[in-house]
Amino acid sequence: MKVLEPKELEQRRSQRTKKQKSSRRKRSFLPLLIVVFIVYVFASLLVPLPNLKTEISHLNAPPIGSVSMPWPKYGEQAIGAVGYGLLTKNGEQKQLPIASVAKVITALAVLKQHPLLTGDQGEKIKITPQDEKTYREYLSQFQSVIEVKAGEELTLYQAIQALLLPSANNMADILVRWAFGSTENYLAFVNPFTKTLGMKNTVIADASGFSANTKSTAEDLALLAEIAMNQPIISEIVAQPVAELPVAGVVRNVNDQLGINGVVGIKTGNTEEAGGVYMFAATRQIESSYKATVVGVIMGAANLSIAIADSKPLLDETFKNFKLTKPIATSQIIGKVSQTGGKQVDAIVRQGPSIVSWIGQETRIEVTEKQLGPTIKSDENVAAIKLHTGNKIYDIDIIVPEQISGQSFSWRLRHGGGYF
Repeated sequence: MKVLEPKELEQRRSQRTKKQKSSRRKRSFLPLLIVVFIVYVFASLLVPLPNLKTEISHLNAPPIGSVSMPWPKYGEQAIGAVGYGLLTKNGEQKQLPIASVAKVITALAVLKQHPLLTGDQGEKIKITPQDEKTYREYLSQFQSVIEVKAGEELTLYQAIQALLLPSANNMADILVRWAFGSTENYLAFVNPFTKTLGMKNTVIADASGFSANTKSTAEDLALLAEIAMNQPIISEIVAQPVAELPVAGVVRNVNDQLGINGVVGIKTGNTEEAGGVYMFAATRQIESSYKATVVGVIMGAANLSIAIADSKPLLDETFKNFKLTKPIATSQIIGKVSQTGGKQVDAIVRQGPSIVSWIGQETRIEVTEKQLGPTIKSDENVAAIKLHTGNKIYDIDIIVPEQISGQSFSWRLRHGGGYF
């Protein structure tokens, strides 16, 4: 039997003590590990799956093209389109007299106070002795007038016809006195009213535009032209070549371009101070499947005939630069929807619209992602695109073509409930 030295005996005793301590530590950690494992299992199986993530790729809007307009060398001009707002402009855009184009503002203001539904004639307006006196006074001054007699009655619709077709200055005054009580009340209303229309550089000094102090810019008037064409009563009347009134009988539209090259309005103006002013609108077919209505204004021409002549090449060039395109195609993949550690599916366009845009105007794309839950059904919306071209907005839905469902218990255990 080997006799151990005290030193060796001490070493063996120390090693035995260490093993005992290690064994006790392992036994103490084991319950903790079991608890951690149980918690992990329950958490993996019971915790809600994380929400799905959507990633939409950057979308490029159609580039702005170069448009060369045949602008006149005088005054100022502006071109717009119904639904598109202002397209382009030329000249200094300083305030100039607007002549009888002011009557479009008068019609809008009166209809604001006395709304008129399409197909209705509206209230009756009784001609007063003062109205007849105004007619005779303006007639002696060689102003543009329509005959009226005291006691005569016109409907509101007929009065607006008399205002806009033969461009009667006396009817402008009759209407504002009837609608507002006096010309002064009208002016107090109409100048703030034009600002609400977005016409920032317009000043109204009378109802007819005969005053040289009634001024605006081509840009403001192009905005007014679009507003007028969106007003059913005004757009209907300015397209009428003739009308029949109680005393005056048959009256003719002073805009002799109606029906030529698609022209459907709007108003002519001509005074010594203003020169020729022409606010025009024309509707034409775009690539056989879509109609556009272009509006425009020419100011500062030597006379009305020159302004009208110069509107024709402007209309032709404007219509030429409308294009039918499909910038985002149906079923185009524009992103993905993914589950953390799990399935990933494409995000696609449900229906790509055909849009008509003017190549000189910016097209903007706005993407809004939907807040998703942990699962999603096939064909469900995950995002929305708003495509802005002018004032037009096209809404485009983004969907997933297949579902992302919940996961199995084994997958949850492997991926910590979907969080890794």
